[in-house]
Amino acid sequence: MKYWQYSDLQTMPELAEKFALCIDDVLKNTATLQKRIGVWGASAYAPCFRLAGGELILASSVLEYYLHQWENSPQSLSFNEVQSFCDDMQKLIGWEETAPILESWCNRNLRDPYFIDKQIRQDKYHWDYVLKADIDPRAVPSDYLHFGCYIALSFRQHNTILQENIAKQVASFVIDLGFSEMLTLEQNGSGNLPEELQYYHDGFITFRANDATAMIRIHVHKEELASYEKVLTLLCELLKCGFPKSFCIDFKSRQKGELPLRGLPKKGVYRLFANAAAYPELWDKIEEYSRLAMHKGAWYLGLSTEDCAMPGTFAVLALATKERRYFPLIMTYMDLCDRKISSIQAKYSMFLVEHFGLDEETLPVLLHCICAYEGHRSAQAFWEAFTDEKALKLLLNVKPQILQMASADDIADYLLGYEPKEQPKALEEFAQLLWQHVLGVIFGKATTKKRMELVQNAPEHLKTLYDRLLNEPVLLSEDEIERLLA
Repeated sequence: MKYWQYSDLQTMPELAEKFALCIDDVLKNTATLQKRIGVWGASAYAPCFRLAGGELILASSVLEYYLHQWENSPQSLSFNEVQSFCDDMQKLIGWEETAPILESWCNRNLRDPYFIDKQIRQDKYHWDYVLKADIDPRAVPSDYLHFGCYIALSFRQHNTILQENIAKQVASFVIDLGFSEMLTLEQNGSGNLPEELQYYHDGFITFRANDATAMIRIHVHKEELASYEKVLTLLCELLKCGFPKSFCIDFKSRQKGELPLRGLPKKGVYRLFANAAAYPELWDKIEEYSRLAMHKGAWYLGLSTEDCAMPGTFAVLALATKERRYFPLIMTYMDLCDRKISSIQAKYSMFLVEHFGLDEETLPVLLHCICAYEGHRSAQAFWEAFTDEKALKLLLNVKPQILQMASADDIADYLLGYEPKEQPKALEEFAQLLWQHVLGVIFGKATTKKRMELVQNAPEHLKTLYDRLLNEPVLLSEDEIERLLA
């Protein structure tokens, strides 16, 4: 399916009229968006605007065209108009599509004209930009500095683990070019938060929040239930006020609580929820925070790449170590995790098997954990849990429903690029891949000596079950396929 993008304007300038029509539709709130297209291009499977004649324009290219038009004629649009249009585009096509266009604008209009990189970088995430010697910052258009400030705040608002440095970089450009408002925001926040959420202090706690830097600082002075109750109340109210979805919690207290999970980073945010979970009276409040904090693609800032975690992680894990009633919560959490980047969710799997055992209630939780991380490792405790007839039958019974253990987003991502008539077969392929992943975590890879010996040495009455688990394909029912494609 053919679509037009910004680069096509170089050879077909007459397309500008079509881009202008898309802009007009966005401004009038009448744009027709085709969410995905099955063509691999500059923006893989990206959303497009559909014109009245059926032609498709890559949506991110419309924003790119709009900003280039502003660059060519800076007086034609005010900063407020440009900001409003960018806000509308973010709502229409999402941050992932608009972020590269905004970053590119900063590079063209703030970085490249006014800065030079002093160091030879090892990769694109390390830089040392300084103002060029002959630059007069007063020459930078005021609206450009306002827009740069807006972009820096937008990157912080939607901060992903790969974009944290971009937010810092853009903010530094604006500050170095003399825009004092950016520095004020970094020091005091936007001023949009209620006063109590910006700063709160009593004899029990001190609480500070800055929405411009996505930073929350908490100091517990008295280790009491009332202290953590107030902290959790403030955190929940803060997240209801539109605080950035990715944020950093800097927590200090004398108490060094622990969770019964191996391998978690002993950072302040970990201590906060380990301490709070020691009070059963606060568990409902911790769950409320968890559900407010969890967002796919959002991250706790301030953690290393190896320990990256979605907001809500330590709160969810704390509750899931306490009682079975929090199994639905942790399965929701697992469905939102980034199965390629984040591994911290896999720390729960071993605890689940060792502490709660294996039964009809815990098996779906275990499978959600396994499916939530593609690098999940095998362990002796897993295959030992599946050495009796009851456990093997439990696993066999969920085999046709294996796609229910995957997130809807993972399924949708796998189906991208397939025509509707091809999607049922694609679903079956994904089910096979996911099942093999599950088997690899529980029993080890198919080629390992351990797995082969496990089957060879099994009692005769179990060998048929092992054969059906390990060798037979996943059979999805027509109802299951119809439900998943609905």
